[in-house]
Amino acid sequence: MTAAHTSTALRIERVAPAPSRVPFAAVANRLATALQRTIERATVAGAVRALESGDGEQLARYLARGRAMHERFSMPTASQMSAAMEGLSIRPSVRPGASWLSHDDFDDDAILVYVHGGSFIADRSPRLTAMIARVAKAARLKTLMVDYRLAPEHPCPAAVDDVCAALNDVIAKGRPGHRIGIVAESAGAAIALAACARMRDAGVTLGALCLLSPWTDLALTGRSAAARSVTGDSPISMESMAICAHFYLQGMSPLDPVASPVYGDLRALPAMLIHTSRTDALHDDARLLAERVHDAGSDVILRLWSRGSHVFERMFDTQSERAIADAGDFLRRRLNGARGLRAD
Repeated sequence: MTAAHTSTALRIERVAPAPSRVPFAAVANRLATALQRTIERATVAGAVRALESGDGEQLARYLARGRAMHERFSMPTASQMSAAMEGLSIRPSVRPGASWLSHDDFDDDAILVYVHGGSFIADRSPRLTAMIARVAKAARLKTLMVDYRLAPEHPCPAAVDDVCAALNDVIAKGRPGHRIGIVAESAGAAIALAACARMRDAGVTLGALCLLSPWTDLALTGRSAAARSVTGDSPISMESMAICAHFYLQGMSPLDPVASPVYGDLRALPAMLIHTSRTDALHDDARLLAERVHDAGSDVILRLWSRGSHVFERMFDTQSERAIADAGDFLRRRLNGARGLRAD
């Protein structure tokens, strides 16, 4: 059951836990998290030494290792990927670094644009592709997956530029802004939200924004990130976040709204749904963003799930299925007119 209440500060919808159909999933996830943290700490330590010494070749090696780790620990099984992609096709967009995810029976009146996470430094992993495929099915909408330029080779605002360019391409093909929704998770949320603000300033109003475990405060002021770093319950740590923020910012202030949109003008943004969990390392980021969006007068719902790791929607369990269905329903209703899949 979802219990909703409205306060003077923020509308929050708390979601009670559901029993998992996979009895050992929690144990397996915890073991994977512990292994990822062990490798991550070694990678971060090496990156710090390379930064201190100014050894560019050594830094490049540790960066490659971090990107490979992101890929390896996000790898779905063959059966999971097959189920997620069933009935869907992927084709390249005319814009470099973008691909269309479609289904013959998807509504073509509205479009989703997906901005992946990866701490600003890593490409979209197979597990994230599977996740957005499931969201696209739930929303029943054709989806443009944008693979933006990565830091540190391309620091902020290169990624924001790429997402805005992709949005402008969609609009140039006759798609009105109010029929375009954006889905983003983790670091992708900062990029997507900064792009939304820029489009708004250019006079374009988008239709919906769905953010999963958003990271939009590169000043790292949230206590939940520090707490999860100590407890080891999250695959990400404050140290790795600080290194990735350094790569993305490269001298820009972490309070600059282009990098950390939570500190910017949040008025007149599209209707927004934010997902987080009590055990998410970026739980405080999600709360802070939702509060500031609400205070700015924009329409926002914070959905607080009872458990789950950072971007738990990427998993294949009962709660992730519920969360993806919830996100798809929000996007479909806000973009107004999706017909859905035809019955056989």
